[in-house]
Amino acid sequence: MKSKEIQTAVKNKYENGDGPTKIFRDLGGVVSLQTIKLWIKMIRETGSINLAYSPGRPRAIRTKNNILKVKQRMAQKKKVSTRRLAAEMKISRRSVQRILREDLGCFPYKKIKQPKLTDLQKRKRVKFANWVLNHYRKEDTKNWLFTDEKYFDLDGIYNAQNDRIWAVSREEADKQGGVHQQTKFQAKVFVWLSVCGEGLTAPVIMEDGTMDAERYIDEVLPIALKSGNKMLGNNWTYQEDGARPHTHHLSQKWCADHFPDFIPEDRWPPNSPDLCPLDYSLWNELAESMDWDNIETKANLIKEIKRSIKKIKKEKIFQFCFNTFFVGRTSSTPVTDDEDKDLVEKVVEREKVAGHVSASQLRVNSSIETSMTANHALTSRSVRDTLALPLNGYSNGGHNSCAQHVHGRSSSDSCRRRCQSQIGPMDNKG
Repeated sequence: MKSKEIQTAVKNKYENGDGPTKIFRDLGGVVSLQTIKLWIKMIRETGSINLAYSPGRPRAIRTKNNILKVKQRMAQKKKVSTRRLAAEMKISRRSVQRILREDLGCFPYKKIKQPKLTDLQKRKRVKFANWVLNHYRKEDTKNWLFTDEKYFDLDGIYNAQNDRIWAVSREEADKQGGVHQQTKFQAKVFVWLSVCGEGLTAPVIMEDGTMDAERYIDEVLPIALKSGNKMLGNNWTYQEDGARPHTHHLSQKWCADHFPDFIPEDRWPPNSPDLCPLDYSLWNELAESMDWDNIETKANLIKEIKRSIKKIKKEKIFQFCFNTFFVGRTSSTPVTDDEDKDLVEKVVEREKVAGHVSASQLRVNSSIETSMTANHALTSRSVRDTLALPLNGYSNGGHNSCAQHVHGRSSSDSCRRRCQSQIGPMDNKG
């Protein structure tokens, strides 16, 4: 809507006998000539410029009644396509699409895949979220090295929904590459990869496609340690999922002895691939960047994997990490476990009593319930930002809360010096 001053000027000039062209020139083109003509038409018909209604012909299809019908039909549990809805209402499909987009402000979102969680797994995710909030600052989570493994085979990727061939016949489409052939027993390789906000590390590729705890310790973990120190310095956290080679007691011992910090097997929540940027984003990005037309042998496959890892831009990697973990998404299903919400409130109360943050920083309200959700209990920006807690050894007994001391390494001199620099001198009970 134009400003009232311009409308008043147009009305006064018209009443003084000026035509639309002269008004357009006098106003210096701030309003189009067509708009001025429409406004003059309103003045003739109603005596004023009233933009509450359209001066054009009345709608015949996108009426309030049809808009309401579409809204009610889309709200029903049984879903319907725009084609079927158009047939039911006896209007064009294009009109239905315009009602959905322009009148109702809707957008056709695709369904996304998420792991189906049991009640026990949901509680473990909330418990993990509370643990992270209690032991890590927001800056610390940016120094997490996420890891994952994936099989790659010679058949490549195939999207049945979007990979289309435009042709006049099926035979012509087949000639233009409309057939995706799959090998029954295809050659494949096993790829381990890690990622952080600084980028992707070098991959570990196993041609025989298998990995046990021994190979994990001998071939993977030293690469992870070297890459983490190179990219993140001496203060970072190693993440791994609950695969058997990872949870083996020898693997856990190696991690505790060598990494600056790591998430032990009893902390990372099960069935949580969506908490790792590799699983839901970077693996797909890597596969799509590969030139599958030139991959015919296992050697070419390995070479193309290494080449494509270097092609992925650092800005995109950081965005995937930021969206998946640092900010995250929230589900519409609130957590109803009172114990978990009480635990968050106890952490807040502890920090408030200790006087480490102001009362305004400790606004605990319904955002805890809505953001600490069953499906994404960890990845909640509103919880972390609303609580605004200094959560890495900043409590009265702060030395016990240091991430390294969680794993029983309180005797570390470097860790003791780091904690002293953060929270001041400590007693011998640390």
